[in-house]
Amino acid sequence: MSARTLVSAIAVLIAGCATVREIEPQTPSTPTPTPTCRAAADCEAKWSAARSYLLTHASYKIQNDSVDRLETYNPSEVSVGLRAQVSKALQPDGSYAIVAKFWCNNLLQCSPSAGKTLEDFNRTVAAAAAAAGGGWRDGAVSRRESVPRSRRGPTG
Repeated sequence: MSARTLVSAIAVLIAGCATVREIEPQTPSTPTPTPTCRAAADCEAKWSAARSYLLTHASYKIQNDSVDRLETYNPSEVSVGLRAQVSKALQPDGSYAIVAKFWCNNLLQCSPSAGKTLEDFNRTVAAAAAAAGGGWRDGAVSRRESVPRSRRGPTG
C-alpha cells in the first residue's frame, strides 16, 4: 500500500469520527406540557383555540369535528403536508387533557415540522385561557390585571 493511499485512508477514518455541531436540536430540552382544562369555560376556550389552530396550521380540512375529537382528512398520496388529530381526554383528577398529534404521509420529512407544530399547538392552546380571561391556571392573569389601570375605576 502506498503512502498516499494510507494517508487518504487515515484521513477518511478520522473524518468519520468527527462530529458536526447540531444547529437546531430535534427535540426541545423542556417539552411544552399538554394543555389541560377543568372548568367548562376554560375547556371551551381551549377547544376553540385547538380547532382554530387546526384550521390555520394543518394542511388538510377538518373531517371529524365533535365535542371531544378533531381530525383532518387523510391524503391518499405521499405528502409533506401535516395531518392532525386532537382529542379531549378525561384525566383521573377530573380535568381534561387536550392531546394533539401531527404527522404526514412522508417518511423523510413533514413541512412544517410535526414536532415544532405540536410544541406551538400546546403553547397556543394553553394560552387561550389567558386570552379568554380563564383564570389563574396555566400562567393566566386575572381580568383585573389585564385591564389598564386607567380603565379599572376608582377602586383599582
